[in-house]
Amino acid sequence: MTDLFPYGRIVGWVLSILLSLLLIMSASGKLTQASFTLEQMDHLGFPRSATLPIGVAEIASVALYLFPPTSLFGSVLLAAYMGGACAAHVRIGEPCVAQVIIGILIWIAFVLRRPDVFRAGLGLRTTWYRF
Repeated sequence: MTDLFPYGRIVGWVLSILLSLLLIMSASGKLTQASFTLEQMDHLGFPRSATLPIGVAEIASVALYLFPPTSLFGSVLLAAYMGGACAAHVRIGEPCVAQVIIGILIWIAFVLRRPDVFRAGLGLRTTWYRF
């Protein structure tokens, strides 16, 4: 069985790891209560007490995303997290292009890593139709 894009899984893993490193850096600022992160939380209108739980949720979502049996659930959680980040920026009138791009890249990386799950989710089980 050959895929249409033979290096898709490798590209998917590389992209997943890069995105995960970005999100881990973001979460580390929240977990360590860095001054820049606290200022950003104030700017977005979140209480400082929400910083730690948001950081824990971010780290947990990344862990689920990287672990293959739970990668679909992790993808959903990370997409929801990026949607919430986008909503926070839109609420105060800032653009949310970066959050949307990261959310899209999360799904692209997942589909490249796990095309079998993607095909099964769409009901594409025939052998002639490949992504």
